[in-house]
Amino acid sequence: AAIEAGPFGEASLAVARMAALAERSDDTARFRADCSAGYLGWRRGDPDHGARLIRRAVARLEADPLLASRPELQLDSAWAWAWSNIGDHDRARACCGRAVELARSQGAGRLPDALVLAACMDRDAGRWPSALAHGSQALDPALATGQLTVACEALITAGEIEAAQGRDEDCLRHARQADLLT
Repeated sequence: AAIEAGPFGEASLAVARMAALAERSDDTARFRADCSAGYLGWRRGDPDHGARLIRRAVARLEADPLLASRPELQLDSAWAWAWSNIGDHDRARACCGRAVELARSQGAGRLPDALVLAACMDRDAGRWPSALAHGSQALDPALATGQLTVACEALITAGEIEAAQGRDEDCLRHARQADLLT
């Protein structure tokens, strides 16, 4: 939370503590520590350091089949690749696609998250039909599991695309649905 909010001193302390604890823990903890520290490095204006840590985290994931089989870690990788200074959207989409497949096959509760991330990536890449399909697929399971923030993101993503397509009524309907969830 400190990384997103901007108190970088607090975030730096938390990430340093996380890294120290991770060294005495398992590969999952080291993966998460590297992702967090990499993202903080990027946010603080040190993209080279951030990119190095993100690459190290993803290398851990790709080298360990047990880690790679976890949809939530694939999602973390997708976020890291797409929204860090690295901006490797092709790798992000591949990680996101694996997260969707894994979540579907494992019946994981992360499926709505994975589908919404896929929708956002497709939206940003101009693949609007795919973005609308992913968002639509995310909505029912998100609502059924009480993931209201995820459901709102699916509705908002659909509304953004519909607005750009001149589909005003659809956009307004989705905006009203999202508003009712907040």
